[in-house]
Amino acid sequence: MLILSYSNLVSDPRVQRQIAALMPDFKIEVCATGESGIKGIPFYQIYEAPPFSLTRKLKRIFWLFTGQFESFYWDDYKKEIVKKYMNQQVDAIVANDINTLPLALAIKEKTKAHVYFDAHEYHPREWASLMWKFMYQPFIGYLCKTYIPKVNSFSTVSDAIANEYYRFTGIKPVVVSNAGEYRELSPSPTQPPIKLIHHGAAIPERKIERTIEMMEYLPDRFILYLMLTSFHQKYLDKLQEKSNNKVKFIPPVPADKICVEINKYDIGVFLLPPVNFNYQHALPNKIFEFVQARLAIVTTPNPEMKNLINTYNLGKTSMDYRPKSMAEAIMEVAGKIPYFKSQADKHARELSAENNYRLIRELVS
Repeated sequence: MLILSYSNLVSDPRVQRQIAALMPDFKIEVCATGESGIKGIPFYQIYEAPPFSLTRKLKRIFWLFTGQFESFYWDDYKKEIVKKYMNQQVDAIVANDINTLPLALAIKEKTKAHVYFDAHEYHPREWASLMWKFMYQPFIGYLCKTYIPKVNSFSTVSDAIANEYYRFTGIKPVVVSNAGEYRELSPSPTQPPIKLIHHGAAIPERKIERTIEMMEYLPDRFILYLMLTSFHQKYLDKLQEKSNNKVKFIPPVPADKICVEINKYDIGVFLLPPVNFNYQHALPNKIFEFVQARLAIVTTPNPEMKNLINTYNLGKTSMDYRPKSMAEAIMEVAGKIPYFKSQADKHARELSAENNYRLIRELVS
C-alpha cells in the first residue's frame, strides 16, 4: 500500500487514520511531506524544492496561464517518484487531495495498482480569493475533470461536498467522515469559570479574531482558550496580541493528544464564516474531537455541523455568523453543560473512526 499526501503526516489526522485502518492488511509505505511519525513505516519525501531558477519559474507561469496544465503539473520530482515505484510491487494507492491524483494514476499505469482517491474537501472551489480563482482554479478544475473519472474508488468528508463532486465530475464519492478514534474519557466536572476551547490551525480565512470578539458579549465567568498551530505565523502573532483576562493562548499538542488535553474544558466552540464552499459545508476533525473529549459544542450554523449537533443533541448552533450570535448560543448552552457533555459521552462510540475504518478497507479492496 502506497499512501501519497502533500500534507505533513504528523499534523494530518485523516491520513493517520487511513494508516490505522489499513495497517492490519497491508505493508504500508508513505510518500508525503515531513516524517510520518509512525514507527516501522518506510517514508519517502513527496517533494523537494529545486534551486531557484528564473527561467523555470517563467516557464511554469507560461504553462499555467496558457492552459498547458500537464506541463505545469509534471515537474522533475514527480517524474522521479513514478520511476521509483514503477518497478515495485504496489497493490493499492491512496491518493490524498487532488495534487497527488495524477501521480497515483501514473504509478497505476506501471503497476496496475488499485487507486483510492480521498479528496478530503471540494477542490474546484477550495478558496474564494480572486488571485486563487484567476491563477489556479482552471488548473484544479482540469485535474478534477480529467483524473477523478479514472480512479477505482473515491471519498470525501460530507454529503454536501459529495453531491457537488457528482455535479462537477459525474462521479459521486463515498462519504468518509473526519471522525477520530474512540477515546476512553469521561465528561469532566463543570466548575466556574466556564472554559471555552477552540483548537486548530491559525488560518486567516477562518477569521479567528471573530471568536475573540465574541468574548465581548459574554460575562467574566467565561474564559476562551485558544490552542492554535502556526499555519500562518504572522496571523498567529497578530491574534496573540489580543490576549487578555478572558482570552488565553495555550501551546498546541500533537494530534493524538488533543482529546485528552481539551477534556478539562467545558464547551468546544467553532465560529467559521462561510467564505468559501468548503467552509460553508465543513464537518472538520475538531467537531469529532470535541465529541471524543466529551464537551458541549457551540458552532455557527454551517449546515453539516448544524445537522450533526442537532441529530445527536450535542449543543447549539448560532442563529447566524456574527460573534454576538455565537455568544447568545453559548449563554443558552451554559446552563446545560453537564447534559450536553453526557450526550457527547453517549454518542462517542458511534461518532468515532471505527465505522470509517471498515469503509476505508472496502474502498481499497
